[in-house]
Formats: sequence, C-alpha cells, structure tokens
Amino acid sequence: MQSYLCDETVVTVRPKPAENVVVVKPANSQEISEILKLANQEKTPVFIRGGGTGLCGGAIPTKDGLLISMERLNKVVEMDVDNLMITVESRRNPGGYSQGGGQCRAVLSPPSR
Repeated sequence: MQSYLCDETVVTVRPKPAENVVVVKPANSQEISEILKLANQEKTPVFIRGGGTGLCGGAIPTKDGLLISMERLNKVVEMDVDNLMITVESRRNPGGYSQGGGQCRAVLSPPSR
C-alpha cells in the first residue's frame, strides 16, 4: 500500500498522503465508469495513478478517498502497421512493445536503408 502513496517527487517537497485511501485496480473502461459513478454519488475524492513516476506529486492522494491505479490497463488495443500507429491502454509500458510480436517491432523500428 505504501508504494501507492508516493511518486518520484523529491522528498523535501512531496505532499503528505492521506491516511484513509482505498486503492482500486480496474481492468477496463466500464469498471472505471462504475467506480467514478459511485465516487460521484458519495462525493468521494478520486486520484488517478499511472506508473507512479510523476515528479510533482499529482498522483499522491492528499485527501481521504479512492486511488484508481491504471496498472491493469496495459494492452495494445490496435496496431496499424501501414500508418505506423499503435493505440494502447493508459498504462502500457513503452519498453514492452518489443515483446508485442513482429508487428510492434515493425511499427517502432526505423526504416532500413
């Protein structure tokens, strides 16, 4: 749980996290929608967390509430090799594209001469 309460912000300026935080890890946009509807009904603060690599404390929950972790949203949604485009979910690790098979490598590799 502690790893969800901080990011890469320098310790001397890092905001103090709230004490009562619930971490949720939705698997898709439908689950995110349902979580946000409930939070809105209950007037519960919501914080979004991607990879926790931010440098300004934006993902640190500074009020009691919900922290939505995007860690499960890590898939390649669509690949358009002809137009050199990849559509990914919000938490797709760029280093993982090379493991996406030949098509990913074809899109991301520089053209040969």
